Amino acid sequence: MRPGERIAAFDNDGTLWAEQPIYFQVFFTVDRVKALLPQHPEWKHEEPFASLLKGDMKAVAAMPEKEIVKLMAATHAGMTTDEFSQIVTQWITTARHPKTGRPFNEMIYQPMVELLAYLRANGFKTFIVSGGGVEFMRPWVEKAYGIPPDQVVGSSAKLSFELRDGKPVIVKLPELDFVNDKAGKPVGIQKFITTTPSANGPTIASQVSANSIRRLMKPTPKAGPSSA
Repeated sequence: MRPGERIAAFDNDGTLWAEQPIYFQVFFTVDRVKALLPQHPEWKHEEPFASLLKGDMKAVAAMPEKEIVKLMAATHAGMTTDEFSQIVTQWITTARHPKTGRPFNEMIYQPMVELLAYLRANGFKTFIVSGGGVEFMRPWVEKAYGIPPDQVVGSSAKLSFELRDGKPVIVKLPELDFVNDKAGKPVGIQKFITTTPSANGPTIASQVSANSIRRLMKPTPKAGPSSA
């Protein structure tokens, strides 16, 4: 296989880092709801915000996709992409997992970090293709996994170009292009990841998912930051 054809795409939640008791981006959204609550007091009595503010994680985990999208749209929009990146970077280094007490970006699977490094050492480009927010992942994935931001595909906010204080900025809108966590992933691979056809026909980038990894190993969250 030629170097230009060497592509491996990985799921993130439950594959590269843990996903229990709920997706980690939901914890980020919880903290964003709390931070924005003074501007939106009606959220105390309005779903899906009310359950989240009460700490009812079972109700949050059982929410349909459209409710999760509503939460993300309400808490991730209205700011510039640079502002959002700064908020994510601060959160990912200071927030702690409720069970282990470790930063969320340390709740990664060491065997997977080693697999990523092995693939890259053998000429593969490693991508993330996830239903999670692409703007949420890009600020920290390179440090955690060695995957650069431009090799991350995920759900994303619709964007607009604006001038703020005379400066051009890109602003996140309260609308999402959601990557379905199942059928949406191969579509995302086809749409955003280009491979070079070989003499034997087109190359297909296969996604390494949580289910495929569980068939090979039972991963354990690493005890500390990756040394890879």
